[in-house]
Amino acid sequence: LWNSKLTAKPPGWKPQGGRPSMATIVSVNNGHAFRILDNSFATHAEWHLEKNHAIPVTVGDRILLEWDEMFNIGSGTRIEALYHFLKPGHYELRANILDAAGHPTATTTNLTLILPRPHWQNPWLWAGGLLVFSVTVIWSVRRIVSVKVKHHVERMEHAHLLEQERLRITRNIHDDLGARLTHVSLISSLAENETDSSPVREKFEQISAMTREMVASLYETVWTINPANDTLESLVTFLCQLLQKLCNPANIRSRINVPAIPANPHVSGDLRHHLNLAVKEAINNAIKHSGAQVIELGIRLEHDTLTIWVKDNGKGFDQGAVKEGYGIANLQSRMASISARALINSAPNQGTTVTLEDIKI
Repeated sequence: LWNSKLTAKPPGWKPQGGRPSMATIVSVNNGHAFRILDNSFATHAEWHLEKNHAIPVTVGDRILLEWDEMFNIGSGTRIEALYHFLKPGHYELRANILDAAGHPTATTTNLTLILPRPHWQNPWLWAGGLLVFSVTVIWSVRRIVSVKVKHHVERMEHAHLLEQERLRITRNIHDDLGARLTHVSLISSLAENETDSSPVREKFEQISAMTREMVASLYETVWTINPANDTLESLVTFLCQLLQKLCNPANIRSRINVPAIPANPHVSGDLRHHLNLAVKEAINNAIKHSGAQVIELGIRLEHDTLTIWVKDNGKGFDQGAVKEGYGIANLQSRMASISARALINSAPNQGTTVTLEDIKI
């Protein structure tokens, strides 16, 4: 401490050490003083007086050195320790206090730390989540199954009601209209035999023929809408009878090519109706236009797909010059309505084959 008015350091004094910037001059009362602010753990600072600026002394002189020193070791010190990827559990942190020389003292500080387990690692959370997920899945599956069963029951009830209605209509047509038409045909036949007038006899004969045709058409209608006939066996039997019924009056031999039929696959009434009309049209075309001696009906079932063909040994025709009278366009249109196909293969003097394929049952 000196009472000089100088603000700069006295001659010969200079800061030294690993970090000289920590050695500064401060104002104290009316003078100045050296100060060392040591805020680094790794280095130090000091004030040094050069030898050539030392105070001269002689033998017998008395020298008095005085100074004031203020220090604080460790004040405001903060120690940080970082640990990564610690497992959940209990930990104990032990710290020893060091003296001014850096040696550990007997004083030890213990700090107990509890590192909790994250919620997403707790077994009860996983168990609860699994339980909630399982309950949700079970409820969803039961709900879906319940809705499907309900819809299935509704469809079955609707189908049952429709089947009952079809059966009722079938019985009414068969018991009422069928009996009436048969009675009309019988009366016409009796009247035809009792009259001596040729014109009257011809009229009665026409009435009888028309009545028989109506009875046959009525039989086909009853067969179509009767739910008891919704089987492949019934369809095959009906088509075979249809072939014989149409060929016999025309004195044409009929041939049936039908392998063993599986155990009654279901065939809807609508599908039977379209197949009946398509096969009937193909047989009638062969009878009217082919001049054949034999007409063959073939039926084959492979992998729920039905194939039906009508083949004759007649004169055939040139497919490049098809006449509308053959009804080919109508036949193809009818098969397209049930997502199937009608193919005609013919050549002059080679006969004709009408194939109904891709019929899904």
